[in-house]
Amino acid sequence: KQQNESAGKEMEQLSPGRNGRTLVAPSGWAFIIWAPIFLGELVFVVSLLFLSETSSPLAGMIRKITGPFVIAQILQSLWTAA
Repeated sequence: KQQNESAGKEMEQLSPGRNGRTLVAPSGWAFIIWAPIFLGELVFVVSLLFLSETSSPLAGMIRKITGPFVIAQILQSLWTAA
């Protein structure tokens, strides 16, 4: 029983919890990678507003990637909320 309590205390120390401790804490600047990712998503969405489906040579490609893009955005939102 004492061994289980000891293991539980170790897990509390190692896992991120209410105290915010973790084994690996990335530097704040490491999150800058999200800037070009979100900027690319914004450019893609805004470009959809201005591209004509009949006159754009990209219309076929955009039609093919719209479904996976929407699914990726939904999953990303769920991941962020978790």
